[in-house]
Amino acid sequence: MRKRTRHYTTELPRITLLHLKVMQRKFAEGVWALQHDTRSGTLFFKASDKGFTVTIGGSTLNLKISSTRVGHGVRYWYLCPHCQARAAILYVGKQTIGCRKCCKLHYEVQSIGNEERLRLQVRRRQLDIWPNKPEHPYIFLKDFINQDNSKPACMRWHTFYMKLLRLRFSEVKYVTVLHDKLRKDFSRLLGMTPEDAEEIFGISNCISLRDDRP
Repeated sequence: MRKRTRHYTTELPRITLLHLKVMQRKFAEGVWALQHDTRSGTLFFKASDKGFTVTIGGSTLNLKISSTRVGHGVRYWYLCPHCQARAAILYVGKQTIGCRKCCKLHYEVQSIGNEERLRLQVRRRQLDIWPNKPEHPYIFLKDFINQDNSKPACMRWHTFYMKLLRLRFSEVKYVTVLHDKLRKDFSRLLGMTPEDAEEIFGISNCISLRDDRP
């Protein structure tokens, strides 16, 4: 078995901007210290001039906060204690916290193939329109058995069309990759070139995208 070299973001607990919002509110109310329990250990927060100090596993770090203007409001960010880069999420280790890069973490999607990555993108965009839509084994087919692909009642037509356009774009990319894979698989099984396999079996004609206009 190949030695594992990557660690993923799902392996460590995290603090997000929601935690920051709670901390800012609590400190504004006069609370002088907070604690947050994670599976890596307990974080102890105290307010400081430019943000907070955080203690975990006997190590104390300065956790600074940055802000940017967004529209008519302000968005806050953590500054990674190690590289000072802005981050919306910090990961919690046994004795430190830091951004994804400083913790040497990867996203799980970075370790899957292009075909599976596109399939997950299609599925994510389907759920963005129809949250309760079950997954079909042939995810790129529009004519799911007895399924309603109409606009959700609570969604504006403009929003629906924009989300549907992004979904169809992802489906086309997924079908293209899947078509190339099938063509190569057929050619290997039958000992012929991919072009001959496509011509004989008409693979490119097997996949069609339906017009979804109402």
